[in-house]
Amino acid sequence: KEKIFKDNNRIGTENLIKISNQQLSIEESLTESMSFQNIELISKHFQKIDSKIDIKGLLSKPYKNRKTKLFESINELVQKRHRFIHSSIMDLNFDENKLKKAIKDVENSIDIFYKFLTEYYNWNYEKGWHNGI
Repeated sequence: KEKIFKDNNRIGTENLIKISNQQLSIEESLTESMSFQNIELISKHFQKIDSKIDIKGLLSKPYKNRKTKLFESINELVQKRHRFIHSSIMDLNFDENKLKKAIKDVENSIDIFYKFLTEYYNWNYEKGWHNGI
């Protein structure tokens, strides 16, 4: 917690008022100032919370005999999105099959991380989380 407070001390006036009025916690305010736009930053932010929460390590492990690790796949997907949004560069080879594969990679990545968190914190794992169950 201390490291997060030291590294992220950008709390805006609006959030200070909410904190003062007990409408927002300091932790919530700090997370609002943290960027979660790419998988590298997300991994680093979780490691600041707890060094044993290693998203990059989890998703960089071999997965179902694939050449490309899930971490690399998610990172590339985020980069494609970034190039499209900020530079208007569209991957014209990104067809329906690649979209389905990307969605599956995201689902598998979330599931791997979710399983890790539920085991790590001894929470109840709900298998159908992604089906709205």
